[in-house]
Amino acid sequence: MYPTPYDHKQVLADEINNFLQHLQFSEIKADAISFFHWEPSDKKDRASGGKEMIVIPKSDDDKRFPNFDTIQSYVCAGKKSEEFFARLDKSLEEIRSHVHADYQWKYETGFDDLKSQIEALDAVLKDTMYEIDLPCELKEAVFPNVILDYRETPNDALIDTADELLDLLEQMSVKVKKFIKVNNVYGTGYQKKIKPTLKRSEEQDNQADLCGVIAVVKRVLEKRYVVDIFSDGSDELSEMLEVLWAAIYAVMTLSVLEKQYILSL
Repeated sequence: MYPTPYDHKQVLADEINNFLQHLQFSEIKADAISFFHWEPSDKKDRASGGKEMIVIPKSDDDKRFPNFDTIQSYVCAGKKSEEFFARLDKSLEEIRSHVHADYQWKYETGFDDLKSQIEALDAVLKDTMYEIDLPCELKEAVFPNVILDYRETPNDALIDTADELLDLLEQMSVKVKKFIKVNNVYGTGYQKKIKPTLKRSEEQDNQADLCGVIAVVKRVLEKRYVVDIFSDGSDELSEMLEVLWAAIYAVMTLSVLEKQYILSL
């Protein structure tokens, strides 16, 4: 109950305002907006200039190059050591090509999810207004025609450092392969998927962090691994592979490709 009869009007007004505030967007979440472009539905349409087009979400384009987990799974699926290292070398080559490649695409903007959220809130408001005998008609939400110009370019400050690291990783591949062969390392320990660890600097300095990874790889390359009669070589192999996978992870995550998002109407 209200404290006094004179508070009824103010309390009721506060309740109405509170209700209306809950029908407003305090923020628009990123997943409520989509970006996409159109492509011919098949290769035949592309060649002939056919009119049948399909929507390609930007999220699909973002997967045009495999992520770290996909690459590691592909390499580790090699059943023999020769196949493992062939896949590893191929992946290193493709990573190098990827981080050197410019990419640009213009996307249209979709507001379907946002529009559905607004329509649901509008329906609640209209029903409420009808119940208190104040029916209302709300205008349909109108959204601007926004174009996203998305670009990926090699980061001038990092690309040379990334190349140096990839050169060292190619040497690591040779070293690990030779270690297995010379020491007759038995089994398929090289197939083990190792979760990479990347120690970041306090400043989150990508250049410094890449240089730190390079220093670790160089130490492993310079280290002489000797398997004694009491060892099967698995510990030494794991040590080298941990560094190798961590270095590949670093190249793929430390913004060697710089991303730009340019919005226009």
